[in-house]
Amino acid sequence: MTYRNARGDARAGLLGRRLLAGAVLASLVGAGLAAPAAADDADELVVAPGVSAAGDWGRPGAPGTAAAGFTVEELPEGGTLYLALDAASPGGTGGYRARVKVEPDGGLVVGTSKVVDGREGWYSSTPVEGEVEPGDVVNLEADFTGAPRGDVLVRAWPSDETRPDWQHDLVDDGEVPVTSTLVNRTWGYLSSGASGSVSVEVGDVREQVVAEPVHTGGKPGAATTGVPDGTKLTRHDGDLVITTPGARYDSLDVHGFVVVRAPDVTITRSLIRGGRQTGNRGLVTVDDSRSRNFTIEDSTLKPDHPSVWYDGIKGSGFTARRVDISGTVDNIKIYGDDVLVEDSWLHDSRWFASDPNQGGGPTHNDGVQVLGGSRITFRGNSITGASNGAVQVTQDYSPVMGLTFVGNWLSGGTCSVKINHKGEASRPQVAVRDNRFGLGQSIAGCAVLATSRTDLSSSGNVWDATSLPIVVTRFG
Repeated sequence: MTYRNARGDARAGLLGRRLLAGAVLASLVGAGLAAPAAADDADELVVAPGVSAAGDWGRPGAPGTAAAGFTVEELPEGGTLYLALDAASPGGTGGYRARVKVEPDGGLVVGTSKVVDGREGWYSSTPVEGEVEPGDVVNLEADFTGAPRGDVLVRAWPSDETRPDWQHDLVDDGEVPVTSTLVNRTWGYLSSGASGSVSVEVGDVREQVVAEPVHTGGKPGAATTGVPDGTKLTRHDGDLVITTPGARYDSLDVHGFVVVRAPDVTITRSLIRGGRQTGNRGLVTVDDSRSRNFTIEDSTLKPDHPSVWYDGIKGSGFTARRVDISGTVDNIKIYGDDVLVEDSWLHDSRWFASDPNQGGGPTHNDGVQVLGGSRITFRGNSITGASNGAVQVTQDYSPVMGLTFVGNWLSGGTCSVKINHKGEASRPQVAVRDNRFGLGQSIAGCAVLATSRTDLSSSGNVWDATSLPIVVTRFG
């Protein structure tokens, strides 16, 4: 088993968990994934020296991400406090533990351990910057997406600091105990040398509020997006499948599709045409667990052979700046976390009378469709020319949290922005601020349409022609 410090951003969700007081364990090494006996359900617990605490196992699901904010009421004296997020195969006897250690002086150390048959064995750690004081919140996030192949990412930080890059990366070279179906929980332990108990409250991650950049440029279009005039392109025939971390591509003319399967990849000043294939795919697809922190800038995505199967960019964990996307069913389709799209032109989606994805009915074209994910921002874009909506928000794949549309130009569709919770118990959390809306909606005057269960923040949105405020329509 090897470990390395991790760099680069990645997808991470926000899953607040509660800890339950647990059984006394003989030692930390013996504190495995088998669940301790639980006491009363509580948002706050007191962990005594030599005692572990654990939450209920979550329901089985695909490998994903987990996060929690731990409020440490007092620092441990004479010992150390361990706070963790567990991912385990069903049954809870084998898996991985992503941990943050809180030292008596408030220092933080992140680490990851492997648990086999209920026994914690392998463990490695990385000291991190920042420290906490009594009453502070320690944020902990873990990306278990790669757990079935032995790859776990961890980061921890005080809530008064900004979210850092991933700080610790476990790479398990041995037999992997986690299957593709996972359950998860929160966990804590106070070393037996501590002089007294420690109280910990568990909730959602809390973050420092960072001022959002104000978009000062004009409306994006042909002159400001896509491959810059005069760029000499080099032809690439066939699909470009990227597996090299940190790879950079510039000035390509790709007669095929782009598939990103490595972290920290960058594409600039390139034309991506797609090919002739059946089956749903993006001209650029970024949905592999390894494809973290992908960036595409000053590029044009337009299929030579438009098809009912093709979208523009599909996936998550990417940044798109000054891109020109047209001629696809959806310009951008998101299903995951950590996306930024800014100063781009999403326009002229392609409509088809018969779409297998719609049961043979016509295509539902969207400039942007968000199927699930967190920390998604669209800023300073022009999004036009889609028959269904400039923006369509659903929760087909996962809850939508932290989705922001600010300073964009939006028009068209039945309604330009459409938000639906789509059967999920959680409310979509969406902010729509300071956007300018064009006319042309097939439902006259319908700029923003949202279900009554949507957690919607709307302010500063106006009609572009008159600068009069738009009205949000609620339903359901």
